[in-house]
Amino acid sequence: MVADKIKDSDLKSAVSFLRMISPFDVLTDQNFKEMSEGLFEEFYPKGTLIFIQERTDIEALCLIKSGGVKLYLKDEENTEILKEYRGPGDYFGGLGIIMETKANLNVEAVEDTCCILLPKKSFQDLIRTDSRFSHFF
Repeated sequence: MVADKIKDSDLKSAVSFLRMISPFDVLTDQNFKEMSEGLFEEFYPKGTLIFIQERTDIEALCLIKSGGVKLYLKDEENTEILKEYRGPGDYFGGLGIIMETKANLNVEAVEDTCCILLPKKSFQDLIRTDSRFSHFF
């Protein structure tokens, strides 16, 4: 799947959504201005495997706008070990970006899910330049 750059007409709505989510609620207008140019939106139909444990390179922090995902591991016998569910206002992918590793969990859409994607470099820049933001992670 290819993410779509957020249209200018939808950008205000996306930024308003992000402003309600910790730690994005501590960012300045300037942060949002710089960050918003690189935001993308991705739709994942129910059942889509978004990240595959130990295989997926994480290219963006995924913020769930609508829908929901489950995060789980698979053991040696291919048994699913549920870690948690996440929904609107939650995110995934941050740890892998910070640790510079592949996905450490499988992430699957449990319903039709729409995410706002903050590219890896933009996320890393925020962590590096804003201590209030970086302390959250």
